Amino acid sequence: MSSANYYDGLNEKLFKLIPRSARKVLELGCANGQLGRAFKAQNPCVHWSGVDISTEALAHATQHLDAVFHTDLNQTRIQDAVKERAFDTIVIGDLLEHLIHPEKVLTDLLDISTGDVTLVCCIPNMTHFSVIQRLLTGDMSYDAHGLLDKTHLRFFSPASSCKMFLDSGWLPDMQDSYTTAQAD
Repeated sequence: MSSANYYDGLNEKLFKLIPRSARKVLELGCANGQLGRAFKAQNPCVHWSGVDISTEALAHATQHLDAVFHTDLNQTRIQDAVKERAFDTIVIGDLLEHLIHPEKVLTDLLDISTGDVTLVCCIPNMTHFSVIQRLLTGDMSYDAHGLLDKTHLRFFSPASSCKMFLDSGWLPDMQDSYTTAQAD
């Protein structure tokens, strides 16, 4: 997968979880802005701001989003990167595993949100059977992308991600997950 294809993706499951009542959205890891573009097509009144580390991706995102902010969330607090406030919806798709201190970013998000903010997030599950299977066979090698992406700094299970959200002042409610079925 090339970097261009990586940044062009649209996470359909994440898209479906964004409240249709959202009016002011902040997306962390917005890439080329495809998620915001798709949401704005159905909800033209929404104000969608995106944050990403890739200047190349943000150059494309500016065509679709209302505001974009270039920042490395490992180096800069979200309050210093984003000059806006009062977000009623925050979207984080496959980003927290790339951060040194994701709990700090989550805590900081509370400062720029409304009191009834909704956070929609996607986090890779490192207790997925495919990872366990690889570990059992002695293979702990990293991949270019996916669950064992070589750029992941943190690993989460459903339990550890819930704890991280709770410790950061959020009340998690697991809504969806990818499931697999095995043949008998």
